Amino acid sequence: MSNLAETAAWEAGIYCIETTDPVEGGADGISNRQAKQLASRTTYLKAQVESAQGAIGTHAAASDPHPQYAPKDSPTFTGNPKAPTPATNDNSTSLATTAHVKARIDALVNGAGPAFDTLQELAAALGNDANFAATVAAALALKAPLASPALTGNPTAPTPAQFDNDTSLATSEFVQRALGNFRGTVVLNAATALTAADAGKVISVNIGGFAITLPAGATLTPGACFLILATAACTVQRAGTDAIYTGAGSSTVTTVSLGIGDSVFLVWNGGSWVLQGGSAQLPFAGVFRALLAPNGNQQFPPGSYLQWGSVSNPAAGQSVTFPSAFIGVARVVVGTNANIGDSVNYKTAGVTLAGFTIDKTGSSAGSPSMFWIAAGY
Repeated sequence: MSNLAETAAWEAGIYCIETTDPVEGGADGISNRQAKQLASRTTYLKAQVESAQGAIGTHAAASDPHPQYAPKDSPTFTGNPKAPTPATNDNSTSLATTAHVKARIDALVNGAGPAFDTLQELAAALGNDANFAATVAAALALKAPLASPALTGNPTAPTPAQFDNDTSLATSEFVQRALGNFRGTVVLNAATALTAADAGKVISVNIGGFAITLPAGATLTPGACFLILATAACTVQRAGTDAIYTGAGSSTVTTVSLGIGDSVFLVWNGGSWVLQGGSAQLPFAGVFRALLAPNGNQQFPPGSYLQWGSVSNPAAGQSVTFPSAFIGVARVVVGTNANIGDSVNYKTAGVTLAGFTIDKTGSSAGSPSMFWIAAGY
């Protein structure tokens, strides 16, 4: 007895024995055809199974049998992995997609400008201070409140303008100036050009014979004051083209002379210097007005006048007019011959507020002049 020969092949179909087929054995007999076909299929299937078992064994033995898949433990993705986007306020172990992260960052930035839309920029703005809140709190503790501040130490403030009269803080400098006090003394022993820093000080001249130059008005604030006291003779002069206004009409000078013991108080009014006081200002004052001329006068407080003049070879009864008419009373004190030893005598008569009449006695071959002096008020 022998076995049918098997072929590892998949037979397309299984033969159906007909009723008319004879019974025929042998390797190619028709009676064995079905069995041979089925055996071949079985052998084919067995080879396939064994081949698959070998591949499965190799797969199972491999360290990473599925490299196309990510491991569950610490996977390293490649390409462009995707995941469902968690809810906006999700706070779990769900994967945060780029859409989720952007939404949260946008909510954090909340429309901040480009200078503050990164953590680095925010950190720089905070001075990279990890204790920024404490630092700010400490700094605020050193500040005074706007309402009823209790200042300590030596608080300072800008000094208001000289005649300010509002709710500005009055500094000690403002108060001292309002009280008429000076803020220091400068002693001069040589020619000096004063500066704006000397304003409000007493300038004392110890050695005379030199000039003191006032500061340029352009460097000063209107109202700047200078009091100059001379224990020795000196001259006070302007800087540049600044005018020194005497107060007598529109009269201005370029220098002011100070003798021993004289003083001058000067104020810059924004356009010129003004002689505000001091003995050097008295000749320009109304109570000391003077006409310094051959026929002139000098006024003294509280209004008395001394007037003088001369008349060349006057005639008897000739009228003389005073340089300035007296207001109250006029008294001619003296009228005399200017030529000593001349026999002509001069007197005054008919004195009025406006002048007098000459009373002449004697004669002279020459042309004698008459000197006269009058006092009154």
